[in-house]
Amino acid sequence: MLTPSGTSTLAATAGDVLVARGGELDADGLSNLDFRVARFGTPGGQVTLSAQAGDIRIANGARLGVDGARGHWDTAAGAITLRAAAGQVEVADGALLSGSAQDPASAARSARMRWTSALPRWRI
Repeated sequence: MLTPSGTSTLAATAGDVLVARGGELDADGLSNLDFRVARFGTPGGQVTLSAQAGDIRIANGARLGVDGARGHWDTAAGAITLRAAAGQVEVADGALLSGSAQDPASAARSARMRWTSALPRWRI
């Protein structure tokens, strides 16, 4: 799913939320928007996965991306939120949660990651 600088939300009211191998939720910023005077980039967007009654599972080879635009200063990364109200969050080895900022002078522009799970066992 491609939503540049936008919002991707997957919510399950029953069962699990699974991002399978090769699956991608891409809310990365856009680079090189040309307005004839200057080139701009956009910040990363938001990816939210929530499961009311099940687990959230992100498989090996899946990617969630909220990077700021590449090659531009002052393009903040976005946010990834994983919320399993009654289950657990499982991120497989080889899954990529990507949220880099392009402003190395400001760590505050890195991605925000929020993980909430009802069960104390997390697999990362």
